[in-house]
Amino acid sequence: MQTTSTGVRLCSAPIAEITNKAVNVYTWTNLTLNPGYNPLSGIRRTLFDAKAEFSVGTAQSLIITFQGTTVTYNASAQQISCNGDTQSLPPINGIVQLEIVVDLDTIEIFGNNGQLYMPLPANNSSGNSLISLTASGGSATFVSLTVNKLKSIWGEVVN
Repeated sequence: MQTTSTGVRLCSAPIAEITNKAVNVYTWTNLTLNPGYNPLSGIRRTLFDAKAEFSVGTAQSLIITFQGTTVTYNASAQQISCNGDTQSLPPINGIVQLEIVVDLDTIEIFGNNGQLYMPLPANNSSGNSLISLTASGGSATFVSLTVNKLKSIWGEVVN
């Protein structure tokens, strides 16, 4: 539970032990994301946990793409969209906190420390394991960005 500006709310978060399954960790701080720049270029993975804290700045949207699936944060509408589902995700004190956990069959999107929870089916039929993060219409500033490439809990090797 968290106390929010609208009162006490039940919130969701991935278990902390998820980081025990990290095989590679990529971290950035104070990152300026300009249109055309993809800091995740070359990172491949089917299973991962991505955490970000960002200020949208002048960006119209931020687009995260993985396994043929796109997660879009619309800055002016203060909404996040994926697989036809759109939810409100306003910044708190100018910062949006986002965590995305991707497994073989599911995508879980957590926003603002669990105030938003979007569990969705994964679309990994494309066979594409590249991950990308881009901005459109302007620049965004990431206070922090971390991508943990995860290994399977079943001991299987998954790209």
